[in-house]
Amino acid sequence: KDFRLASGIGIDCFIRKQDENEMNSIFSSLVSATRTAASCSLQCVRNMGYKLKSHSGAKKRFKKVGNDEVKRLQAGKRHKAQSKNGRKIGQLGLPVLLEGAFRRKVLKNMIP
Repeated sequence: KDFRLASGIGIDCFIRKQDENEMNSIFSSLVSATRTAASCSLQCVRNMGYKLKSHSGAKKRFKKVGNDEVKRLQAGKRHKAQSKNGRKIGQLGLPVLLEGAFRRKVLKNMIP
């Protein structure tokens, strides 16, 4: 009497009302935990034990080196090279370190 037919993705099965209530309570707790994680700062999320994904664009552009240093390539080498001398092109090929507030932002938010 306390069974009902539940149809899923190509699967029909019988679920008891008690099991359905348990699943609903688990789902609601997961939703509230997700909302809490979204409203927290990144440091709060780290402290809660969640793993953070790195920013996919930052992974391609920046590399973490040493003690809180971030390395990047320079812009201006790809095209319009006829207006630049060889020494300038060579210098543009070398990596440089990020500085200031942008370095802190990359370290904190993009490369956890």
